[in-house]
Amino acid sequence: MKNNISQSNSFFKYITVSEHDIDWGLYLMGSGFAHTSPNETYPPSGHPTVYNFNWKRGRIINEFQILYIAKGSGEFETIKTGTIMVDEGDVIFLFPGIWHRYRPDKKIGWTEYWISFNGDIPERLLHRNIFSPETPVVHLGYNAQLITLYRDIFDLVSEETIGSHQLIASMTMQIMAMIREAILKKSSGGSNVDRIIADAKKIITHHINKTINMEDLADDLHISYSWFRRMFKHHTGLPPNKYHLQLRINRAKELLCNTNDSINLVSEKTGFSCAYHFMSIFKKHVGVTPTQWRNLSRGQM
Repeated sequence: MKNNISQSNSFFKYITVSEHDIDWGLYLMGSGFAHTSPNETYPPSGHPTVYNFNWKRGRIINEFQILYIAKGSGEFETIKTGTIMVDEGDVIFLFPGIWHRYRPDKKIGWTEYWISFNGDIPERLLHRNIFSPETPVVHLGYNAQLITLYRDIFDLVSEETIGSHQLIASMTMQIMAMIREAILKKSSGGSNVDRIIADAKKIITHHINKTINMEDLADDLHISYSWFRRMFKHHTGLPPNKYHLQLRINRAKELLCNTNDSINLVSEKTGFSCAYHFMSIFKKHVGVTPTQWRNLSRGQM
């Protein structure tokens, strides 16, 4: 089956969804790929009526789809975005209940890979604006890893062995994670920001045993503190001060579990001004005192 798929100009398959698949939180409904040559009729025929469309009427679907344009170019339109030109390396994210249409350039054609899926997990990501119908096109460029994920999904869909649906769900999550990464990089300014945040994380980790003035750190990195704080939280989920504090608490947990250091010494090694302050902060974030944590980690309570 793998060889047949890889040598074909098109492939698609829709699968039966079970209650167990729905309970998993994310389930595939169909997948496929198609190579559309210049001047070839689009979309390819043979799909179920609910998925068929033409350029004039467009369509509305009741699930999510992710299309990756591996080659060629074309146009895409939704009721929310208007017309967007798409090129090689673009990902198109389709959302349930949103009218849309898309097609390759007649003079160029395109090669597309797609998956159709649904579930509580993508609905939650949509509700939290992790992905938005307002920005449905993301540029990933040529991405061999993404193409491999699609092809692995095609193989599993073709074989449908026991447990394959859950493996497909994990691959679908990986595809969404890659798209999310591209969105974050675009919104933060790309590789230069990645380097700055990586440098900051190294410095913060290296100074786990002492307090850090984050405004001074921003100065050392030749950036404004407000920008640094915003971008750091954007990348890590935490402001720099809270990120540093979490590292210190995690280090304290390790010392309490794996050494016989006194509370005073653990406090000193993790950069707290005094043991009382350390114990207060530790209990606030962990829920138990340092001594209780030590006993719990050693099975003594």
